[in-house]
Amino acid sequence: MISEVRMPRLDEDMTEGTINSWLKNEGDFVNTGEPLVEIETQKVNYQIEAPGSGILRLILAHREEVVPINAIIAVIADHDEDISFYRASVPKKDESAIPAPTASESKGAETSEVRGDETRRIVSPVARKLASDMGVDLSKIQGTGPGGRITKDDVLNFKSRKEDLVAPATERRIRQTLPFSGVRKTIATRLSESWRNSPRAQNYMSVDVTELSRIREKNKAVWKEKHGVSPSVNDVIIAAAAIALREHPIVNSALQEGKIEVYEDINISIAVAYEKGLITPVVRKADARDIFNIARESRRLADTVRKSEHTSQMLAGSTFTITNLGMYDVEFFVPIINPPESAILAVGKVERKPVVINEAIAIRSMMRLCLAYDHRVLDGVVAAHFLASVKAVLENPKMVIPEEN
Repeated sequence: MISEVRMPRLDEDMTEGTINSWLKNEGDFVNTGEPLVEIETQKVNYQIEAPGSGILRLILAHREEVVPINAIIAVIADHDEDISFYRASVPKKDESAIPAPTASESKGAETSEVRGDETRRIVSPVARKLASDMGVDLSKIQGTGPGGRITKDDVLNFKSRKEDLVAPATERRIRQTLPFSGVRKTIATRLSESWRNSPRAQNYMSVDVTELSRIREKNKAVWKEKHGVSPSVNDVIIAAAAIALREHPIVNSALQEGKIEVYEDINISIAVAYEKGLITPVVRKADARDIFNIARESRRLADTVRKSEHTSQMLAGSTFTITNLGMYDVEFFVPIINPPESAILAVGKVERKPVVINEAIAIRSMMRLCLAYDHRVLDGVVAAHFLASVKAVLENPKMVIPEEN
């Protein structure tokens, strides 16, 4: 029995999916329910199972192809079943991309030409047509075929060498073409939506994290041995943001269908970079976790994302986002709000700087924060109070992180 493998609709916003990889090859036998193909959509990878048992006779969509929902991507059938209908939909490759020679070009397997005193050149019909379309002078090509015959490959190689040696000043030479789909397309869609729809404002604040740095350096080995994890600066920022969101609940909100929804749960998403872009898994109920629980959960989420094993559930339900580029030596940056949230906190690197304290100059560990917010929901004063609450925790880290004896 013939079984059609179709691109499934895995959530209500999905309109297309990208083929990541086939887990079986054409000709392999597959069983019903066996993982068959991995697809990517909405930042998440899914393994699609075989809808029936039989031989994977035909793969219609290959790696990195973007396929609309419900489109047939493969056919499973017994070896004696007729699948010619599906094969007819497969586009031909290679030579079919080159226009067929005209009747005059097709009289023989090859044609020849004489230019002035030059010797006779033997040219295949396909090579002649290709040279004409590409604007290549056949008299400048040395044929490598039998008897010096000029082949299609000779024309292509000559064109490639010529472009490498002489590139017009106005020409942008393409090194690589990457698919604009899957994760990259999802990021672009969401951030374009945020940029169009949210009137943004930003507040900035410098924070002295000297004491936090001292406590971490002194205690990280003990924490690792006692709790199995040593909290990072970013973990402390998550804890500080959770406290500030509880103190200023309007920041933990979203403008939805003409109403501001203020959320009870504080679910903080953290930006994690991996090979395909940026993913924001969620630390749920961050205000109910101690610093070591936050550290373990943030490690688990980051490791899962970097292995491309994250699920849609791991990315859903966030109410606030933190993005930290300090580890990449970025001093300061302005983030784009992660819709539909009302605010996002950007964190720069920790730097040793001279700071005036009590009319004296001291060298301190300083870090800059930027809160970008939807001005329809938050006013500047509220944003300032929120940042001040985050700063208070970071400059008094014992509020969230213990110093071991």
